[in-house]
Amino acid sequence: MKKHKLSLAVIRAIYLVGIAGVASFSAATFAADTTNPAMKALFDQAAYWHERAHDDLAKDALQKVLLVEPDNAQALYLMSLYSMQSGDKTAASQWREKLAAASPDDPRLTSLNSAKAMQSIPPAQLASARQMAAQGNVSGALSAYRTIFNGNQPLDSLATEYYLTMAGDKSLQPQAIAQAAMAMFKPSPG
Repeated sequence: MKKHKLSLAVIRAIYLVGIAGVASFSAATFAADTTNPAMKALFDQAAYWHERAHDDLAKDALQKVLLVEPDNAQALYLMSLYSMQSGDKTAASQWREKLAAASPDDPRLTSLNSAKAMQSIPPAQLASARQMAAQGNVSGALSAYRTIFNGNQPLDSLATEYYLTMAGDKSLQPQAIAQAAMAMFKPSPG
């Protein structure tokens, strides 16, 4: 029972660190772009259509934002992200370049890099790592994740699950918590 409580405590700590990081990033990046009610309405419209898998309509709403504010970082980011998600790598790259030109130190550039890297991971390889983790094969799962990461740090989008898996090995728990905290609170570029 004590082991179970410790694992739950580790999971909660990493989860709360993750929530704090995501909440602060989302609020800070989105708030600056929604102070104008008309812009907020367009971003809401884009989110509405994106959630319903109509990225063409979501992009139309974002294009309206860009007509008024050509360097709107949130709109440029979403145009790149939606293009990437729909498989249009050329458009995704062009929108990312526009974002980089408009806001060179924007943390959303890192997010786009992570999303691009995530798309390059073979789904079967990721599924295998996740299955090993779910079955309690921590060393096998960590090895599979390290292969996915090609010896680099975990992608932002996979860091939480990697460190949770790592925390499944009692001897690695302190390291997992420390690395998860560093990953969540790493300074933004610039």
